[in-house]
Amino acid sequence: MFEPKKVMIIDDSKLIRMTVRKILESQGIEVVELEVAEPLLAEPWRAEDVDLLILDINLPGIDGLSALQQMQCNDVLKCLPVMILSTYSDRPTVCKAIEYGAVEFMTKPVISENLINRVEGLIGPLHDGVSDCIHNEMSRAKRGGTYLSIISISMGKSLSICALREIQKQLKGMLRCIDSVLISQDRALIVVLPLTGQAGCMVVNRKISLALE
Repeated sequence: MFEPKKVMIIDDSKLIRMTVRKILESQGIEVVELEVAEPLLAEPWRAEDVDLLILDINLPGIDGLSALQQMQCNDVLKCLPVMILSTYSDRPTVCKAIEYGAVEFMTKPVISENLINRVEGLIGPLHDGVSDCIHNEMSRAKRGGTYLSIISISMGKSLSICALREIQKQLKGMLRCIDSVLISQDRALIVVLPLTGQAGCMVVNRKISLALE
């Protein structure tokens, strides 16, 4: 079952927090805001159900890089993916952020499409159309008394969402126009084959296996 994502943003600019919240909430993401990093460092439990932290560098009190460095000393916080969102883009700052554990670096101003792509690349698909697609195809097959086959392909979480999309595109090019290739929340590829029985499914499965090899 698809579970909505949760993102925390730490930025002292109310405008930036509001902008990020508006963009991410439009994608069904829950957003938690902090103006400074101290509450998170003092109470790491705040991050237990957070999928991603978006962190500014120029913060009052403990700056973002120092906060990032301190997070590596906490068992909960060091496992939290961090994307730096900053006006700074010089190489030393970027290198230091990566050295301290950041997994992504994005410069301001915030551009909606760019932010969504970066966040999705880090925490996976923001919407799960798999359940709806399967439900619709099952209902259609039941009404028409036709076969329906579904193939699930586990790709491993090490692949980026961009790589998965490229594989998705290539597989879709191999199949019929009525077939669907979807990416699930856990980064599996789901191939939906209407009007396809067991024999046809086995043929497609072998075709896909050869292509992936």
